[in-house]
Amino acid sequence: MATKKGICPYCNAGRSNYRYFLVNPDASACFCPSCMKEMSPLTAIDEYNKMIDALVYKADDTLFVACDPATAYKQYAAVLEIEPGVTRSFLGRILCLIYMSKVRRSYLKEAYLLLKNETDQYYHKANEIPTYVAYLKQLNTTLDEYEFAVKRKIVFKEYFYELDCLKLYWRDLIDIIKFKQLILSELNYIKRNYANQSHDIFINLLEHSIDEKEALLVTPYYLVSGEGYKFAKVTKGEEIKYIEVPGRIDTKLTRYRMATLDETNKKLRIIKDEVFHDYTPMIRLSKVMVFLYILAFALAAGFGIAAFIYKENLPLFITFIIAGGLAFIGGLACLILRMNFVKILKKRKLHIS
Repeated sequence: MATKKGICPYCNAGRSNYRYFLVNPDASACFCPSCMKEMSPLTAIDEYNKMIDALVYKADDTLFVACDPATAYKQYAAVLEIEPGVTRSFLGRILCLIYMSKVRRSYLKEAYLLLKNETDQYYHKANEIPTYVAYLKQLNTTLDEYEFAVKRKIVFKEYFYELDCLKLYWRDLIDIIKFKQLILSELNYIKRNYANQSHDIFINLLEHSIDEKEALLVTPYYLVSGEGYKFAKVTKGEEIKYIEVPGRIDTKLTRYRMATLDETNKKLRIIKDEVFHDYTPMIRLSKVMVFLYILAFALAAGFGIAAFIYKENLPLFITFIIAGGLAFIGGLACLILRMNFVKILKKRKLHIS
């Protein structure tokens, strides 16, 4: 039987880079090359697999809970440096690219190419199909979330702020359609080659979604200024070509302050670039709140004791009672905030599990 990677459970976990060694699963025992401890080969292999799973789960939390895709991408890449065949890390990187996308700059093309170029090599193995399909569903959902979030930022009362906003929307829509078509082709491949993996409901959903997006692409759109435009084509140089719709409509939006993608325009509100909310500050603040409410409750208890000690001294007694009450209220506020943050983050965990 081929050798497998193992890890010594006795060595310092901080020295993990030096603990990997090859193990013969059929051997009766193996020895750590670092500390020379004897162990079962299955124990070493199991420890290694647990470590890989823990690293992937950590990257998943960074991506889905904290929504910090840049850091998650590095964490997934670090896993692949150790174990190149981890499907969840390959697919996690693709999701990271979508989550890294902003209003003005999307990474949909890069994510599409990454998926397309690696499908045959990594994802078409029978034992990987369930994981692969689960990630394809997540990719499809994330593409829809991205389209919705971007459109909400560049549209006001169903009218696009400016022509650049409309061109940006068309470009994203084209990339999303192409991406969904790739996902659909992968599902059809799985259906043809794995009799027990049809996923007809997902296929029908994707077909319907692609039809909707294609219909949106050819729909005429209007700007807040009243001009109408219709998508024509994309040139080989990836330039968007459009047709102006005859006539002009009254959008009745002259009293509103409009927005722009042009960051040098000081007369209009600048459209913010963020698409997916970053929960990293909330996670950090949640940890700070633990320290603050413990400190506040400790102070409240201290002021309460001081008030009891100086109960004969009315001015000090009142001062300590007020200070203790304020500390208690502050601690309670920090505790409530902490509980709300945990609830929000827990919902995100449940959403991806």
